[in-house]
Amino acid sequence: AASHRVSTNLMLEGYEFEHSINARDVESYLRTVLGAKSLVTVQFSDEAHALVVFDTEENAKAALKKFVDSPHKHCFQFRELQHASEASQNFPICKLVHPCARTRTSAVVARRMIAGALQMNHVTKSDVARRESKLLDEERKARFRKIQDRDPT
Repeated sequence: AASHRVSTNLMLEGYEFEHSINARDVESYLRTVLGAKSLVTVQFSDEAHALVVFDTEENAKAALKKFVDSPHKHCFQFRELQHASEASQNFPICKLVHPCARTRTSAVVARRMIAGALQMNHVTKSDVARRESKLLDEERKARFRKIQDRDPT
């Protein structure tokens, strides 16, 4: 996946995590709070701190604002990056990936992926179309020859 440069306006730091919480838990919680279509990526900078990258600056601000009154405040906290731990501030931004929607897999691509996984030769639509076209041409020529053979003129 291509990584995009991440703006610090899109990031918050999560901290004071319970030991049982992982990145996926934080992502799920934020999608619940912000809405299912919100894209969030969580990357732990050390055992106790995680950088949270949002798809928009508005979602980052909304998460920070909504979290203040959240019942989940005892599980972890959020703060702006300027107040983040040294581990998070020194975390290489190049390792963060901006959350972006995954491209939709078309039926053709899905068939190719399945055929590849099953180690089968995948026949593309153009191959099938060429074969069918060739068969139709041969049938057309055969019919034309029959007509010519019947007609004595």
